[in-house]
Amino acid sequence: MFRKIIAVILTSVLVSGILTYCSYTPVSERAGDTMYTSASGIFILYLIYALPIILISGFLTDVLIRNRLKHLPSRLRFFVLAVLYGLSGVLIGMFLILTLSNSII
Repeated sequence: MFRKIIAVILTSVLVSGILTYCSYTPVSERAGDTMYTSASGIFILYLIYALPIILISGFLTDVLIRNRLKHLPSRLRFFVLAVLYGLSGVLIGMFLILTLSNSII
């Protein structure tokens, strides 16, 4: 359980960092009469939104995948789990990008 919590925190930090990098406006490109948020502020905002989404969707994905694949042999189950976890991670990531970004894509 502790490993899963650490994985959720690291994934949330990674996703928030990527979104911050994509949406941050450098000082040299800023307009004169416009207010901008700092990179740390953007990062914290993304982290506040991403952490619960990744936590809940990761928990539900883990429960659904583990319960459905209990009957498979261990070697086959490993490969199927790797593929399904990878696909679910991509779907969760796309959901986060589409919901948290306005014009990144």
